[in-house]
Amino acid sequence: MRDAPRTRRNRGFTLLELLITVAIAAIILGLGVPAFTEVVARNRMASEVNELIGALALARSEAVTRAANVTLCPGGLDADDDAECSGVNWHEGYVVYATRPDGSFEALRVLEGDDDAVIEISDNFTGNQVTYNAEGSSSAGTLTLCDTKGNAEARDIVVSPSGRVRTEPGVCP
Repeated sequence: MRDAPRTRRNRGFTLLELLITVAIAAIILGLGVPAFTEVVARNRMASEVNELIGALALARSEAVTRAANVTLCPGGLDADDDAECSGVNWHEGYVVYATRPDGSFEALRVLEGDDDAVIEISDNFTGNQVTYNAEGSSSAGTLTLCDTKGNAEARDIVVSPSGRVRTEPGVCP
């Protein structure tokens, strides 16, 4: 009679197998994390650009609909709901507001800022703000968005005299 072959029962991983698995996982994570943070930063910039374009589109649309001036400016309206915008820095947030026939103001949209994004506005816009009139036109100018990477991801939002908006690669100041 033959003895039945002995089978070896696996009881888990050997130390060598575990070390190799951990080393491979560390290499993959080491390569993937920097690429992931770059994707997150690029998406954050795209989101900021799209949010600002949406605010400009809202301002133009509301100006035509209401047949009144609608303004986009940094910060918000001051405490007395005066026409002067309370902010200086666009990264602190911005507001779209309409001027009513009686001279008062109505905030249409208030947007949160992003401390990582820096928005610079060209001198063509009066008073650090973009104002659309009842025909939907505005003075021409450029809003430049920069992030911590500088010129690598900078975007210009160009407003034409007709009020239309387009984006192009930008240069940080």
